[in-house]
Amino acid sequence: MVRPVLLLLIPLFCGAQTFTVPPKVTNISHASARVTFLLSEPVTNADVQWSQDLSFSKSAPVTINTSAPVTGSAVLMGLTPGTTYNVRARLNNGAVVSPTVQFTTAADVEPHPALPLPPQVVPDTSMPAINGNTYTINSDCSNLQSVLNTLATLTGNLNHEVVIPVGTVCEGQFTFPARPNHSGWVIVRSSAVGTTAFPPEGVRWTPKWPVSSTLATFRTNVISVAFTSMNHTFVSWTGSPNCEGIFGNDAIVGVLNIAPGLTPYFDCRTDRPAYTGPTAITNMTGTNPVTVTAPGHNLENGMVVYFSNNGMVAAAPTTWYMVFNVSGDTFQITPNNVIGSFNASLNPTFTVVPAWRQLESENGPTDPSGPCTVGEWYWKHGDGQNGIWWCRDDGWQKYVLRSTSGSFEAISLASGARRYRFIGIEVTQKRTPPFPAGWNTPTASGSAYQGVVQALVNASEATSEIIIDRCYLHGLGYPHRNRYAITGYFSKSAFINNYIDEISWWRSSGYSQTEGGTGINLWRDSNGVLTHNNYIAVAGIHYFAPDQGSDRQQPGDLTITRNTFKQYPKWRRGDPANDGRNYTHRNHIECKQCERLLIEGNIFDYGYSSLTAGQFILMTPRCSTTGLSSVYNVSSFNNGTITTTTPHYIYPGAVVHVNGTGSALDGLWEVSWSNCPSPCNQMKLASAPSISGGAGGTVQMRQSQKNIRDVAVRHNLFYQGAETLRITGTDASCTSQRIVPFQRFQMHNNLVVDTNILRFTQGGRVDEFGTFGANGDFGARTLYVIGYVEDVSVTNNTVYGQRGNMPFLLYAEPVNEGLKLENNIYTWNGSGALTALGGTVNSTTTFGTAGLAATWTRDGTPNYSARNNVICCGLSSNANSYPATTSWPDNEASVKWMKPALSFPYDFRLRHDSSFVSAGSGRGTDEKEVGADIDLMEAKQGRVKNARAVEITPTSAVIAYLAPDEAACTVEYGPSATWGTGTRVGDGGGRRDRAVHLTGLTPSSVYYYRILCSVEQPDGIFRTP
Repeated sequence: MVRPVLLLLIPLFCGAQTFTVPPKVTNISHASARVTFLLSEPVTNADVQWSQDLSFSKSAPVTINTSAPVTGSAVLMGLTPGTTYNVRARLNNGAVVSPTVQFTTAADVEPHPALPLPPQVVPDTSMPAINGNTYTINSDCSNLQSVLNTLATLTGNLNHEVVIPVGTVCEGQFTFPARPNHSGWVIVRSSAVGTTAFPPEGVRWTPKWPVSSTLATFRTNVISVAFTSMNHTFVSWTGSPNCEGIFGNDAIVGVLNIAPGLTPYFDCRTDRPAYTGPTAITNMTGTNPVTVTAPGHNLENGMVVYFSNNGMVAAAPTTWYMVFNVSGDTFQITPNNVIGSFNASLNPTFTVVPAWRQLESENGPTDPSGPCTVGEWYWKHGDGQNGIWWCRDDGWQKYVLRSTSGSFEAISLASGARRYRFIGIEVTQKRTPPFPAGWNTPTASGSAYQGVVQALVNASEATSEIIIDRCYLHGLGYPHRNRYAITGYFSKSAFINNYIDEISWWRSSGYSQTEGGTGINLWRDSNGVLTHNNYIAVAGIHYFAPDQGSDRQQPGDLTITRNTFKQYPKWRRGDPANDGRNYTHRNHIECKQCERLLIEGNIFDYGYSSLTAGQFILMTPRCSTTGLSSVYNVSSFNNGTITTTTPHYIYPGAVVHVNGTGSALDGLWEVSWSNCPSPCNQMKLASAPSISGGAGGTVQMRQSQKNIRDVAVRHNLFYQGAETLRITGTDASCTSQRIVPFQRFQMHNNLVVDTNILRFTQGGRVDEFGTFGANGDFGARTLYVIGYVEDVSVTNNTVYGQRGNMPFLLYAEPVNEGLKLENNIYTWNGSGALTALGGTVNSTTTFGTAGLAATWTRDGTPNYSARNNVICCGLSSNANSYPATTSWPDNEASVKWMKPALSFPYDFRLRHDSSFVSAGSGRGTDEKEVGADIDLMEAKQGRVKNARAVEITPTSAVIAYLAPDEAACTVEYGPSATWGTGTRVGDGGGRRDRAVHLTGLTPSSVYYYRILCSVEQPDGIFRTP
């Protein structure tokens, strides 16, 4: 509730700047609120003050957005629930003071801290029955485009399928169309799907299944080069005569509308000799082309020139022309336009740009044939930019060169596409010859973009209900580069049971935030996305929700379960397996804008620090000015509901400025409801006055609803990394607005084994030449909270082996509210003073209860619960400065784990005689064991335990195992070690302990068996007697 205070009146006009709209308090929770106001003009000094009385004893910094209308904003954090506050804004050190307003925080939550809200939308991944047409693709893929054209015309609600023979390779770029008149599904699958050669539904495909007998292939032949849309005249290329800028040595540029006979690609090489010969021009004639006479010149077809003033065509060092049809003293160019008549009295000359010229290549009217030299180019007349031939070690191969800013993926989903399910599809890139030398070296601007494949699968805006199931998406490793495996705008979509591998982007030196691989990238409006049971190996970011503007919907309802997020040690510079190149790693899961995110039952296997600390999970919100400047006309307003003439893309939680209605609606309001994403032309203003009917005016967003909230991290394994988890609720670099704090975070029942961010020479898991290679980092933090976070629960985690300059179980910066830190087991492996718990306020770091009390507060009063945690080993001398119920075992043996170790095999189950089991004296606050419940964690991860062949007779055997849950598994067995062969027997599901009886076996024979459960498929061998 927000209301003005009338008893305290301070003039609005005091100095040059004034408040055009006084402070409005919105986004009120039990612990935080956001304050927004409008100004007549920008200021450089402002703050917001607040208190329960009128002392205004607390202050928060203000961000000023200078775009009209000038907007100030602040966030108040660490408030007390159900409490009324007075708030005002000040400008210029108090020279101008706003009216005082009051607001009351929400009631306290129960339980406190509140747990994250779960994803509200989880897509249905059940397999639809095919009751429509079957479209069979030819074994050479020659009819695929025709089938795609047919799909666009489908009507009705039947479910159709596109069947591609196993082993078929569809090379190129294929767009699956929107089907506006069809509401059924289209299944795109290999011919092996549904046979015993293919994994059953719900079982992850892995390379143990032969590609040749299970998959059909989509393969992109696009390679990114510097630029491919330059017109026949090079215009305004400032700074690139010497291959500078983003292009670099060996940069390739594609040229449109080029003169007949010229290869439509040019490249830049600094080793080309300077031009020698006459440069004087005596005549120019014609229009397009223009014939230039330059007596005695030594030009060749494909050179690049620019002109001095000549009266006829543009003359500037940044307007270049390509030379063609050289004949005697003449040559031709194709200018964009002719500006006048040739004027010989200007003594015009040409200048050659030696570094740039037509790509050295053979060309002809037919496809190339015969032997070739690796790296050699060939262009076929008439192909334009639709292909160029490049010699590989196995002969001529055709590729498509496209700009680094494009995607041109193997599989593209058109805008509005929905209800496609891909099963049994390999998606990859075409192998290339070795890159030109210049592609291997970062340019002066620090980029190394050329040669990258931008994406394997891309979804355009407004796609929905896309399922990728049991597919193999992969790069090829060095010398190839990959940006995204899967990227786009996904709604109610799922990536399940896939194997995503070798998505990497290498550099010969240096690092870049933007040059790394990404497994799954979700743009805005990606809501209701399930990522389940995938293997994802990436050098960069495995799963990313980046920032993308202030308007529209942020990614949300994201379920990430039972995946393996893998990094290979070979990508870390300095590792014995590294190839001498840098592979920028950022994080396994990173979110800049997202909500309702469940990360449960995953395995995070290996990580390292290169450019960043390399957290397994990073949650750091970002703001943007995009969308804040858009003004929407109001067609009508009624009782707080505004209707706009066009879609506004503004969501609940945003703060808008209503202006020009001539009513009490003019001002700042929080949006409580909108009918987005479609038709997105209405919004409800929270607590707006009831005005029945009106029209006119405008509405503009001034604060976004976007932030990070409701993140649960449960039942995961974090194994051999640098830092585990880092979260924050603020964006210190934001200059346009203040975002709402991070709300509701849980870290529960996770196992963390061996995080190490010491310097490289000490064996730290860091790049040799990376940011922390020389000195290490304060890190190996389990959870690092960088302020403005409310409601955090850290419970029942086991953390073993943390090495860094200052390792922590929990480290925080102010201000935060509501911490539950209970029932964790933590081994500290630092040196010097104990730093297991701590916080920094005003550059002063304190540890233990002092650190918690300083960083988790309500109006300055400590607000945390830290109970029944275990800190090992031999650190009891610190007990007086840590919470009273902390346990201090003398050594690891006192904890009584089954088998603690820094590397597998290990077992962090507690022995029955440990003090920390449910019957022990040091049990948890919930009367259960302290630390992670390993059995529950492994079940959530889909682990299959104790697989073995027993009761073997000459004609029978039993395959016994412990399944992870009640879901059914299948046992495949036979005389062949090849997966997808033999006989299958289902186990019926139900009880976790399973015994599958194999009968009718042949005596004295070898049998191979494979237990086909969802995540793990253990296999073995036995011999009948």
